[in-house]
Amino acid sequence: MYINNNIILYYNIIIYMLSNIGNNQVSNKIAEGLSGINHFIQDKSKVNLNEKYLYKNRVSLEERINEGKKLKERYPEKTSVICERSPSEKRLQNLDKNKYLVPNDLTFGQFKYVIRKRMKVDSSVAIFFLYHDNTLPLDSMLMSQVYEDKKEEDGLVYILYSSENTYGTN
Repeated sequence: MYINNNIILYYNIIIYMLSNIGNNQVSNKIAEGLSGINHFIQDKSKVNLNEKYLYKNRVSLEERINEGKKLKERYPEKTSVICERSPSEKRLQNLDKNKYLVPNDLTFGQFKYVIRKRMKVDSSVAIFFLYHDNTLPLDSMLMSQVYEDKKEEDGLVYILYSSENTYGTN
């Protein structure tokens, strides 16, 4: 369940406005109810990003570190990327593979194009990509920059994709 941060913000604004109305019992009860809903939404929207990455769940950290080191030693001119479907995604298919060795001089936009071609999805379908830290990639960034900025402790870059922008949660 993904909750948009705007909903939480609106609830907080309503609670603040109602609490400043005065000692009206009705407004206090409404504010209490909205506060409870707000806490429920925030609890449901807190998702450990590592749980989203299936590869991280299947492969131990030690194995991933070893794999990342080997790949960087063997292919220093390439970036190791794990690209997986978001767990909330229902419409897009899983990729036939999720590990990619991407040339460092390729832009992220070109990498997205490669992923779209592998999925064989219609050009009218919007696909959103997200890094492990809840940030959206810039299409103009070189993969070498992506690697330096977004690599994890195992030396790999993790990216999720989805057909809807459902990444509004923290």
